Amino acid sequence: MALNLQMASWSIPGMFSEKRPLEKDGKAWAYSAKVVAMGGTYEVQTRDRAVFDGLQIGVPVVVTGSFEQYAGNLRLVLGNVTLQKPS
Repeated sequence: MALNLQMASWSIPGMFSEKRPLEKDGKAWAYSAKVVAMGGTYEVQTRDRAVFDGLQIGVPVVVTGSFEQYAGNLRLVLGNVTLQKPS
């Protein structure tokens, strides 16, 4: 019998309102950004510095990723950012 595990994913159309490194002892261990969408603000995280550096504040995007459980909390892990095409 094969075990098939699929990771739940999410997709949010919106725009980034801020971004910042998450630091411990003066070193960044991850990066956080806030996405404003659907009347709410969602915090996403990544450990990839190149992805973090490419995030642009105020530009319409579609953000996708996966969920991660950490210390009993559910996190939104940033997977991909795609620029939205103007309509």
